[in-house]
Amino acid sequence: MKFHPEFARFSKFVLANGSTAGLTLLARAFFNFLFPFELSVVLAHLVGMTAAFALNKFFVFETGDGVVGQYSRYALVNLMSLALTTSVSALCYRLALPALGIGFYPALLSHLLGLGSTAVPSYLAHKHFSFGASSRSRRVSV
Repeated sequence: MKFHPEFARFSKFVLANGSTAGLTLLARAFFNFLFPFELSVVLAHLVGMTAAFALNKFFVFETGDGVVGQYSRYALVNLMSLALTTSVSALCYRLALPALGIGFYPALLSHLLGLGSTAVPSYLAHKHFSFGASSRSRRVSV
């Protein structure tokens, strides 16, 4: 069975970022011993971002373009992703889960929900901006 190329690429994106989500969760658990929850989420996001960049560059979007420009654009997109992840995680951790009476691993569950909330917007931004900007400019020039 052959999948639409865009579905196949999005699936690789989810797998690549899902695997780095595990690293991000472990980093957040470690940072939680040293810092408040929100700061731990931010620091862990930076760890996961670097690993995710490598996987996305070489396995999802497979571009040979310069690393510095792409990483800069990738970091900008991840600022948006970080804001969304931190907001959703904190909202769940501080308000939603306690209001619902959920006390089973609230930090882990909140962080997972925060990470999951970024899948579609991050994919679109990385596809069109992080890894797509330089290839678009090549197509335009004739």
